[in-house]
Amino acid sequence: PDLRRMAPGVSLEPFVITDATGVSLPALRIRPVSEHEVRGHALLLHGVSASKETLVLLGEALALQGIDWVAVDFPGHGETIERLGGTEGWPDARRAARAPPGGRG
Repeated sequence: PDLRRMAPGVSLEPFVITDATGVSLPALRIRPVSEHEVRGHALLLHGVSASKETLVLLGEALALQGIDWVAVDFPGHGETIERLGGTEGWPDARRAARAPPGGRG
C-alpha cells in the first residue's frame, strides 16, 4: 500500500512507542481526520510473516467507518531492530495496547 495516499478524510501518522526500558516499537495510527467522527478505537496486530504496513488497507477502511486504530511492528518484523523470538512479542502488544496514540507507552 502507498502510505502517502490515504482516502480523503483519513489521516496516517507514523510514530514510535518507547517503553521505560528503552524498547522502541515503530507504529502507525490511521484515524478519521475529524475527531468528532471517531466512533471507536482498535489495536491491530500483524501475523508472524507480516508487518504493520500489511494492515494499512484494512485500517483505512476502518478509519472510513470511524475507527481510530494503531498497529505496531513486533520484534523481528518491519522496522524493528530487535530480534524475533518465541513469545517475546506479547509484552510488546500489551505495551502498545496501554500506550496513548502518538505517545509513550
